[in-house]
Amino acid sequence: RKSASSTTSSDSIRPGKEGWTAALQVRALHAKVRRSLLKKEQGWDTERNGIPINQEDLAATLLAFSVNVLDGIEFVAGRPLSERQQLDYLALWRYLGWLLGVHCHENESSSHVVN
Repeated sequence: RKSASSTTSSDSIRPGKEGWTAALQVRALHAKVRRSLLKKEQGWDTERNGIPINQEDLAATLLAFSVNVLDGIEFVAGRPLSERQQLDYLALWRYLGWLLGVHCHENESSSHVVN
């Protein structure tokens, strides 16, 4: 089992490296769980619950690990990271979101920087 830190060094997220592989394994796991839940015998109610692990779910998770973390750092540290650090961190999570299958319109490059 890989830790979150395996996906956050700049070298580890390059194709074929540990973080890149871990992100793709998570994407495959999501697909496997989604496919399993959607089998008729599982009784997943798509009318009531929607598609499991859908784009909205993925985008919300991406938000939790990106922008919300920057807000938390500011709260704990009493000041925000530098603008460059924030932009770099958001770029990392946009890339990870892309690896995880978050559609581009859900994972746009925006300049949310905590002031």
